[in-house]
Amino acid sequence: MQKDILLTDLKLRDINPVICGREDCRPGHAFGPAVRFYWLLHYVVHGHGVFHSGGKSYPVRAGQFFVIRPFEVTEYQADSQEPWEYIWIAFMGSDVTTILQNCGLLNDPPVANFSPEPKLINALEDTISQLQQKN
Repeated sequence: MQKDILLTDLKLRDINPVICGREDCRPGHAFGPAVRFYWLLHYVVHGHGVFHSGGKSYPVRAGQFFVIRPFEVTEYQADSQEPWEYIWIAFMGSDVTTILQNCGLLNDPPVANFSPEPKLINALEDTISQLQQKN
């Protein structure tokens, strides 16, 4: 089940969160092709799937994230046997490219491992749950 959470536009110049959410996908669930006007990061909590970008396909599993750039045509699909569950955040801003570059998030391929402390994932999940209750 998916529920997008629109975030208040704080008019931040450097990096401005736009939308966030979480989805526990059904087997084979697909999204796209789609083009967005903002940056979007998906972190896979459980399961796996495939991310398609720039004419290439990238397998993505739990413990990894994928980056969607603005105005890029992308598609992604959950595995039919072990569908993924992911959390995401989208943002815009004049310094997003520089910030992501400095964090090493703009490397090729657009998929990377990420091993956050469980406290970080729990905090993100709690924040998303609280925001969903307000909407």
